[in-house]
Amino acid sequence: MRIRSLAAKAVLSPTVMVILVCFYGCAVWTAYLSVTRSALLPNYQFAGLVQYVRLFGTPRWNVAWSNMFLFGVLDIMGTLGLGVLLAVLIDRQVRFEGAFRTIFLYPLSISFIVTGLTWQWVLSQSRSGGCI
Repeated sequence: MRIRSLAAKAVLSPTVMVILVCFYGCAVWTAYLSVTRSALLPNYQFAGLVQYVRLFGTPRWNVAWSNMFLFGVLDIMGTLGLGVLLAVLIDRQVRFEGAFRTIFLYPLSISFIVTGLTWQWVLSQSRSGGCI
């Protein structure tokens, strides 16, 4: 049983390392850069919260902030409402159940179709750049 546990830890260790370095490392580096005098390129001179004060003082930030919450609330409420409505219609055995099922599952299938067509276009050997 000890060998199995050791093997599981050995298999998971690269994943844990990638998560630590790529996700948490990049988040810490970004947080550190946000309190420096960086603009377009990194400048590691410490500036405190000056960048945040400047950001929160711009009118564009207030517009973006309010738009983000407005879109988030409307999107979540609309998605939940439409999802519950479609689930109830499918569950009730109503007329046109096949149409409701298609509407419900269509967004799931379209992403695979678009991904496949995109890869077909990218990997196309023709020089025209179009789909085969």
